[in-house]
Amino acid sequence: MFDYNEKDLKLALEKVGLKKNDNIFCHSNLGFFGKLQNVDSKKKLCELFYKNIIDIIGKKGNLIVPTFTYSFFKGKIFNVNTSISEMGIFSEWIRKQKQSKRSKDPNFSISCVGPDKDYFTNIYEKETYSDNNFFGKFHKKNGKIINLNFPGSTIIHYYEKKLGVKYRFDKKFNGINFTKKETWIVFSKKISNKNTYHNPFPITQYIKNKKIANFTNLGKGEILSISSNKFYNSIKKILIKKPNYLTKKNKENIENKIRK
Repeated sequence: MFDYNEKDLKLALEKVGLKKNDNIFCHSNLGFFGKLQNVDSKKKLCELFYKNIIDIIGKKGNLIVPTFTYSFFKGKIFNVNTSISEMGIFSEWIRKQKQSKRSKDPNFSISCVGPDKDYFTNIYEKETYSDNNFFGKFHKKNGKIINLNFPGSTIIHYYEKKLGVKYRFDKKFNGINFTKKETWIVFSKKISNKNTYHNPFPITQYIKNKKIANFTNLGKGEILSISSNKFYNSIKKILIKKPNYLTKKNKENIENKIRK
């Protein structure tokens, strides 16, 4: 028995608007789709998702995945070549590919496959949500956010910084990046709001209900797609009336939803 096949996968990617030459930033939980026909390993699963994405975006498109390690947060050394991604099997598989290049952000690195991988991975200042680093450059290109069973997107924090939300601030984190001591700035939650947590579920539901995002079912899961400009403008519009729309005080409820 299986929940979907490769043809279903390709049709779903096309249905959410994935196109030739797209720049895409992809968070993923591949296992939530269920069993893919004729696939009996994680490696094969990742290979088929990669193949179908690349077949659609073509040689001029760029596939970017989060390969976050949160190394400085945890007091660990970050090694761009060996530090394992904590963002799922697809993210880690992409990181290991020869054609992939990884950025040197010790907390929020990304890996990119495509002709513009140098552009997206080069670091110009030690600030994660700077306009000159990945998230800012991706937004300037109006890249396409593709979520494979994932609520929200980390780029939301870049939007929050751009919009000047009051519950976050620029915080410095010190650590060792490969062999060098570095200080990185991350737009972080204020300590005074220690019982308040990031909540991506309302904005995800909003962009689906308003048909701002494209989404479709695949197997037991769902694929969602939205351009960076549309996502940013939607959040900007809401935060004017509801400044704390992207936060929630009950962490347990959020974690339970993620597990489901």
